Amino acid sequence: DSAWPLAQRGLVRALTTMGKYDDAESAARRAASSARGREVANALGEALARRGKTQEAEQAFERSVAEHASDSLIAAMNLAVLHYERGERERAMKEFDRFIDVYNNSAGSLRADDLIAVAVACRYLGGDNPQLFKDALKAFDRAIQTAGDSPEADEARVRLGELFLEKYNSEDAQSTFDEVLRENASDPRALLGAARRASFDDQPGADSLLARALKVNPEYPEAHVFRAELFLDVEDYRGAEREAHRALQVNPTLS
Repeated sequence: DSAWPLAQRGLVRALTTMGKYDDAESAARRAASSARGREVANALGEALARRGKTQEAEQAFERSVAEHASDSLIAAMNLAVLHYERGERERAMKEFDRFIDVYNNSAGSLRADDLIAVAVACRYLGGDNPQLFKDALKAFDRAIQTAGDSPEADEARVRLGELFLEKYNSEDAQSTFDEVLRENASDPRALLGAARRASFDDQPGADSLLARALKVNPEYPEAHVFRAELFLDVEDYRGAEREAHRALQVNPTLS
């Protein structure tokens, strides 16, 4: 029925959140091979990208865009991010730039996930034009308002918190992560963000927040990378190497 795509995407998201990446990929592949598979192509791409399978992920994102899936704008954003991280910066920036027209021409009709895609694009474009960071903040705020109680609300909040932290605004970053954690104290990405914020402000608690994130998802590569950074700070090079190795086991393309 009409809820089937959302259920499949939710299943893949839940499995990924717990670090069950093989199960997430298998579920996404099954759904993507069905008659309505275009609606899960982006979810498949995200599952593949988590494992560093960038070529297959690119094909899945391209399918979502080409077949006009309902979440094709998110797929287009994921495709641009993939190109950017692969070193194809000029190509990626042109792809991100198209989201400005999307927002200007369709702002009133965009869903929460569409607004997240616009915000992410503005975040990358802000590297060349800092003014666009403000547009990213506005798009994230609109996404949160539009999402209501849907999972996209927390997705937007976590990304917004990460942007605040990137811009050295630790106070707003923490308040944004706190909003997510009040609703879901086990959100691993928000926990990692809060741990990074504590470390940034040289406050205690980063270790315990990181441990909570890894309890939910023991194979969370970004959490292992951050733990490696903490080990490096205290010159525990063996511990740092161990954590980096665990991250690369999940996604060998991490840098």
